[in-house]
Amino acid sequence: MTTQPTNIDCFEYAAAALLGLAYSAFPYPIEVITDDLLNGLLASGRMPQSCLRPEMEERGPNLAAATLDWLAAECLVRHGDRTPSGILFREVCLTAAGFRALNSPVVPRSGGETYDERIAKFSKGASSTVLNAVISGIIQAAVVPR
Repeated sequence: MTTQPTNIDCFEYAAAALLGLAYSAFPYPIEVITDDLLNGLLASGRMPQSCLRPEMEERGPNLAAATLDWLAAECLVRHGDRTPSGILFREVCLTAAGFRALNSPVVPRSGGETYDERIAKFSKGASSTVLNAVISGIIQAAVVPR
């Protein structure tokens, strides 16, 4: 029996994909179509179908849009205009804090591996346990308590 992913697990899948896209395009801004991003995660097996929760989306944006808004509110990315439905975000780009966090060493004595390298491993099928540590580390590296 597999366990249902938590909201945090689902956030981490979306955050890794969004940060990976923004990092790979840096310093150029990109457009993000959140439905396409989620469908890509599902099709590649990098996110379980159970992360799409209609009961949550009835009250607001989809998982990728909500994650992108949170990353922007915490100054890891910035974005320009978005469609009212929250499906298309224009001018998505890493901020200096996001770039610095993704280029931070994962842990002291990690052989110099950075968070962006760990996200790339997740894209190639690393475990969700690794992803949890990566996203938590990025947030700790970038988000200053208010």
